[in-house]
Amino acid sequence: IRYAISDPFLNFWFRFIHANKSAVEMENYEYIRRYIERDFTVYSGLELESLFKAILVESKQFGKIGGYWDAKGHNEIDIVAINDLDKTILIAEVKRQQKRYSEAKLIEKSHHLLKKLNLKGYDIEYRGFSLDNLVETMSEYQA
Repeated sequence: IRYAISDPFLNFWFRFIHANKSAVEMENYEYIRRYIERDFTVYSGLELESLFKAILVESKQFGKIGGYWDAKGHNEIDIVAINDLDKTILIAEVKRQQKRYSEAKLIEKSHHLLKKLNLKGYDIEYRGFSLDNLVETMSEYQA
């Protein structure tokens, strides 16, 4: 069983503040600031991924939404959303900046997954989600 905190504020608090409660008690705020600065890039990337998954969940267009990584950990795909009724698959990568998204790399990473899923006759859409297209994505997928 895997548990996760879904509230972004509480998630941030436990990840950065509670984890450094001794530094908080000592009023060592500079240490906490440096700790947050060091780890915030990875943390915010995961939160952005969660946000885009939530947008897709709320759209009610998909029966399955998750991520994928192969056994070796080489090919990680941030979002895989499947609609068995319309026979569509959305394969997406989440980046802070759209310019860092490469559709060619995403297609390459998805070969093993598609072989494993063996969903013949499905239309596949590859997307790059980012802060740059967040508003457009929200509009596109609103229920």
